[in-house]
Amino acid sequence: SITEMDGCSARCWIYALLGLVMAGCGDSSQSGAVPFHKQVSQAQQETDPELRTIRLIRIGYQQGKAHDVAGAEATLQLAEKDCPQIKDLESRTSALSMLAEAYLSIDRRSKALAAIDAALTVASQVQQPEAKARALVRVAQAQGVLRDMNSARITLRLAEEVAASIEDTQGHALVLCAIAGVYDQLGLRPESSRVFQDGQKYAD
Repeated sequence: SITEMDGCSARCWIYALLGLVMAGCGDSSQSGAVPFHKQVSQAQQETDPELRTIRLIRIGYQQGKAHDVAGAEATLQLAEKDCPQIKDLESRTSALSMLAEAYLSIDRRSKALAAIDAALTVASQVQQPEAKARALVRVAQAQGVLRDMNSARITLRLAEEVAASIEDTQGHALVLCAIAGVYDQLGLRPESSRVFQDGQKYAD
């Protein structure tokens, strides 16, 4: 059976793959030095839509932590408007998932759910199997944060089905480890163990 260290390793896999852990968002020292409205203004000068969106989400999250809920919501709405400009569908899925988590952090659950629905729609449009599976894993992770366990499990099952068509063995193993990591986050240890062990077969 999967050990506690295995579960931790699986979580580290997905964190490394996605790089969007909300707990690491933002820079508290920067937030203290630069007023939020200036941070938002600076972020809006970013020409790359993906970078601009992620920066805005991180600022909005930090505003929420600072109890500026109205400001946080306004910043997250700016990020939401920028999401459709992200051309890469996997990246757009990740941004929408991150947006959902940020909305939830300020108790805007209906907006969080809408962002998750949009993320799942975008993920379904990804054509390349490995990228599609990764996108679905990211959605499932956010669904877990929203405590929508049934949807998260369904999304992970879909990710497993997509992963079966990944030809690259290393890519297949990495995706399965990411799936196992989210199962572990959801407290579904038997599923995590099953998928993690499948991933080890491809890694060997």
